[in-house]
Amino acid sequence: MGTSSYDFAIEEIKRRLSIVDLISTYISLKRSGRTYTGLCPFHDDKNPSMQVNEEKGLYHCFSCGAGGDIFSFLVNYRNLTFREALEELAQKLNITLSTDKTKKEKSSNRTNLLKVNNLAISFFHKNLLKNKNSAPARDYLAGRGITSEIAKEFKLGYVGEGWDNLFSIFKEKNVPFQYGAETGLLVRKDGRDEYYDRFRHRIMFPIIDVNGDIIGFGGRVLSENDKPKYLNSPESSLYKKRSSFYGLFNSIEHIKKSGRVILVEGYMDFLSLFSGGIKNVAATLGTSFSADHSRILKRYTKNVVILYDGDESGIKAALRTGEILLQTGINPKMVILPDGTDPDRYILDNGQDSLESLIDDSMDLVEYFINKMSGEFNSGRFSRPELADHLIEFAHKIESSVEKSHYVKQCSNTFGFRESDLHSLLNTGPARSDTPGKPKAAGTVEVDSYELLILKICLKYPELITAAIADTINDYIGNPNILEIVKKNISGNYEDINSLINSISDPDSQTLISKAVFSSDDIIDKNFAEKMLKECINRLKLRKVKEKLLSKRNQIQHLKTDSDLDTEKSLLEDYRNLILEEKQLKSELR
Repeated sequence: MGTSSYDFAIEEIKRRLSIVDLISTYISLKRSGRTYTGLCPFHDDKNPSMQVNEEKGLYHCFSCGAGGDIFSFLVNYRNLTFREALEELAQKLNITLSTDKTKKEKSSNRTNLLKVNNLAISFFHKNLLKNKNSAPARDYLAGRGITSEIAKEFKLGYVGEGWDNLFSIFKEKNVPFQYGAETGLLVRKDGRDEYYDRFRHRIMFPIIDVNGDIIGFGGRVLSENDKPKYLNSPESSLYKKRSSFYGLFNSIEHIKKSGRVILVEGYMDFLSLFSGGIKNVAATLGTSFSADHSRILKRYTKNVVILYDGDESGIKAALRTGEILLQTGINPKMVILPDGTDPDRYILDNGQDSLESLIDDSMDLVEYFINKMSGEFNSGRFSRPELADHLIEFAHKIESSVEKSHYVKQCSNTFGFRESDLHSLLNTGPARSDTPGKPKAAGTVEVDSYELLILKICLKYPELITAAIADTINDYIGNPNILEIVKKNISGNYEDINSLINSISDPDSQTLISKAVFSSDDIIDKNFAEKMLKECINRLKLRKVKEKLLSKRNQIQHLKTDSDLDTEKSLLEDYRNLILEEKQLKSELR
C-alpha cells in the first residue's frame, strides 16, 4: 500500500475520526450491544447484516463478507484509491500529509494533463453539437440510435479534417505542447519541436475513469473505408488500457442496482445498449481483457455476462475473457448472438426486450466449454487422453473450489471419467503458469473453517504461532490470503489490528481480518486457543495425508502390468508410510 510515510497521518485520522461517525454519514446505524448494525451498502441487504465496532475500528458484513477499517470503507463505498481516501480524510481533519518533491511533481503533472484533456473534450464536444460542418457526424450517430441526450451525457465529440485543429486551440490557450504530446492528443514530428493532431476526421469518445477524470480518448472514422476504424490514445501516466473501461463511470450505479454487468467490446456496442435501456454495461477498449479488468469489475459485482460479437473471432475472445474471469473468482456467463451479428446491430434491429431475453438465458462459461469439448471430441479432433488434458487445464483456471468440484462432476457425467481420476490429475498435475494474479482470492472462495480459526488465534494470540509452526505453515494452509496475513502478523511489529490492515493492500485479505476479528469471541482464553490451534493443525495435516493417499492409491491402481518392480515397491512403501501417519494423526485427535 506504500503508506509508511503517512503512518502518523493514518493513526491521527483514526484517533480523531470515529468509524461509526464516518459510516453513519452513508448508512443508518443502530446500537446493538457493544456494536452498531445497519444495512450493508455493498449488496442488496434486506436485514441489517453489517456490524461496526467502535472500539476495534472495524466493520464487517456477515452476509456478503465486506469488511475492513475506516479507509477500506471509504475506498469500497466511494470507489476511491487508498491514497484518495487518505487525502480526503486528511483534508477533512486539516491534517497535513508529508510528501516529497517527486510526489508533488507527479501530482502537479497529473493535474496539468487532466486540464489538457478537459480542454480537448470541451473543443470536441462543442464542435459536434454546434458546428455546421459536423452535421455528417451528428447524422452518423443518429443513424446508429445515439440521441443528442446520450451524446451530451457521454460528452461525445467530433474533430474535422486537418492536421492542426486541436494544435491551434492549444496554441491559442498557451498550453505547452509537450502536455498534448504526453496525453497522446498531439504527435511530435521526428524529434523536431513541431506537432500535429493525432485525431482527425473522427467521432471522439472520452475515456473516463471511475473517479470521473478524462484519462484518454477513442476516435472512430465516419467512413468504413477509412483506416484504422478506431484509434485510441497511447498509454500514458493517466491511461492504462489493461485497467480501463469505457462507460463504467456512468454505469456503476446501474450495475450495483441490477447485481450484474453486461460486458461488451467497444464504444458503439456500449452506447447502443445504454441508449436502448440496458444500462448495466461496461466496455473494454480495443485490447485484450486482463486480470486487472476482472478485479475492477469484481468491486461492483461477481455476476458478469459476456456479450461479444456472434462470429467466430468474437466467440473465441469471449472464451478467453471468461477464462480470465474464472481465474479471479467470477463464474461468468456467455451470450452467443445469432447469425454472427454484433450487440450494436442486434439491439437496433430487435430491441431491448429481445436482447434482455438472450441475456437472461445466457449460458455458464463452464457449461459452454464442456459442450465445446464434447463436440470436438466426438468429431475426432483429439484422443481421450488429450481430452483429459484439456479438461484439467481448464479446471486449473477455475478459482472457486466449489465451482471446480461442480465442474469435475459435470465432466465425469459427460465424458465417463471417474471423478476420483479427475481429482487425482487435478491435484497432482502442474499448475498453469498463465494464471493471472493470485491463485485464490479469499473474498470469493469458501474459507476453510480450520484455516480461519488459525487466523483468529493468530490475530488474538500471535505469540502462540511458534517458530516451528511458522516454518511449516506453508505445508497446511492452502488459502494464500490467510497465509500472507499470518506470516505478516508473526514477522511484523504491529501495534494493533488496524496497523496490520494498513500494511495489506489486498481487499480480500482486509475482509478476512475483519471477519476473523468480529467472530473471535468464541476463543475464550489463551489455553483454549492453544488447544484449538493444535487441533486445527492436525486436522489440516490429516486432510493433506488423505489427499496424498488418494493420489497414491490411484497411481497404484493404474500401474501397467509391465511396470518397473522398483516403482511398484516405492509406491507401496509410500502408501504404507502415509497409512501410519494417518493413524498417528487420528490418535492425536481422539
